Amino acid sequence: MLVQVYLDDIIFGSTDQKMVAEFLDVMQKRFKISSLGAINFFLGLQVDQTEKGIFLHQSKYVADILSRFKMEDERIAKNPLSVNHGITPENTGPKVNPTLYRAIIGSLMYLTASRPDIMFATYLCARYQAQPNVNHMLAAKKIMRYLKGTPSLGLWYPRKDGFNLMAFSDSDYGGCKRDFKSTSGGCQFLGSRLISWQYKKQTSVAQSTCEAKYIAAASYMSGTPVSSVPTVRAIGSGSGQTRAEKKTKPRRVTKSQSKKAAEHNNELQVGPNDCKLE
Repeated sequence: MLVQVYLDDIIFGSTDQKMVAEFLDVMQKRFKISSLGAINFFLGLQVDQTEKGIFLHQSKYVADILSRFKMEDERIAKNPLSVNHGITPENTGPKVNPTLYRAIIGSLMYLTASRPDIMFATYLCARYQAQPNVNHMLAAKKIMRYLKGTPSLGLWYPRKDGFNLMAFSDSDYGGCKRDFKSTSGGCQFLGSRLISWQYKKQTSVAQSTCEAKYIAAASYMSGTPVSSVPTVRAIGSGSGQTRAEKKTKPRRVTKSQSKKAAEHNNELQVGPNDCKLE
């Protein structure tokens, strides 16, 4: 049996209906409580139970925030965030009401309990709550325009499925324009059921795309903090482009230098995608 208590609300359930009835009887004898039957709504989270599985969604909450911020008549967006979104911390552009902006961000953050598809965009906008400008507000409103087109998306947990644990991780590269730190993302599946998901800005500046992805993988697979994983350096031409490589200018190489470099590469005998840990 599983029991969850949140202030004065209790959720409990079990595969054994007899155990459920006994627990309810004990609670009613010791406390003044009322049973509402099978759960279908809890803290803004809607629960649809069928014979095939359970579907969690927040479609009512989506409608509420669209009405609250007067977004019902806005056009629908196909995605929550553009690839080249142009969101920067620069204080250029007209300022917007910070109270309104924080209210929007807070509502969107609560919605990420069942909508991992908006999590990255929401937490990116949440970084600029101190002095938001019109670009930040447009990005936050685009998330809501995306929600208008997908109000019923949620999490599906089938009753009959496997229990193989699978985990995935990824990261961008220098996505934060303030300190050029990368953002890690990860999700874990139990069979086809999504059981957890995370986004977190890395605490150190990755020097290559390979290093950023290794930091993300190591932190989410091992459960260690992002800052405590070993540094990964890419060697070889195809294993990741560093920030320094982008700024390096071509230079003239003599024949003797070219010969020495070729001999050195033959001694290393590494492939284009090989990496090593320092």
